[in-house]
Amino acid sequence: IVLSKTTSSKILFCLSCLLSFFSITLFALLASIDFSEIVVSWVFFVSCLDKFTGVHDIINVNTYVMNKIVRGLSIVATPIGNLDDITYRAVTVLKECDIIICENPKHSLKLLNKLGIKKKLIALHDYNEHKIIDQIKVSLKNKNCVLISDAGSPLISDPGYNLVQYCIANNIRITSVPGPSSIVSGLQLSGLPISEFAFFGFVPKSKKKNGRCL
Repeated sequence: IVLSKTTSSKILFCLSCLLSFFSITLFALLASIDFSEIVVSWVFFVSCLDKFTGVHDIINVNTYVMNKIVRGLSIVATPIGNLDDITYRAVTVLKECDIIICENPKHSLKLLNKLGIKKKLIALHDYNEHKIIDQIKVSLKNKNCVLISDAGSPLISDPGYNLVQYCIANNIRITSVPGPSSIVSGLQLSGLPISEFAFFGFVPKSKKKNGRCL
């Protein structure tokens, strides 16, 4: 039994004490025990109730709600193929953010239009990442920004590394909203033992470099 300092808890506490008292009294009458012993036993029982029932005072308990959107950068995973493969939390974050940083706005619009989300989109890729970081550095501190890729989990063989490094260096809050990942899906369907695995990114296109990689 866990009680707290609320009105309902106090009422339940009093009722339980009265019930206990009447029960002990009835038992004593039936057993012909001295009434003074009953009172002493009941007082002792009440004084020790906190210890026996685990009564706790709620003092300065800070609860952090994961779904609460706060200023900073949220890294959100998006569907790989089926647009329905997206979490409720990811949809909430996308709906409540101020800016969406994406690889290709035209590609991301397919998902956002399906979800009925209209937000400011900023294209970020390997060739303009430092420039975009300079443009949005104020927004990263004052607004809710989201990073998504064309498909799957951002940063895995996708741009965003420098952006995350900037946020870490400048003490800007970062959180991850997990979801679809092509790596995990590929491993699950491979039939290989996957208690251990290594990821090397995209395989080189040329046969020579491909052979070296293998």
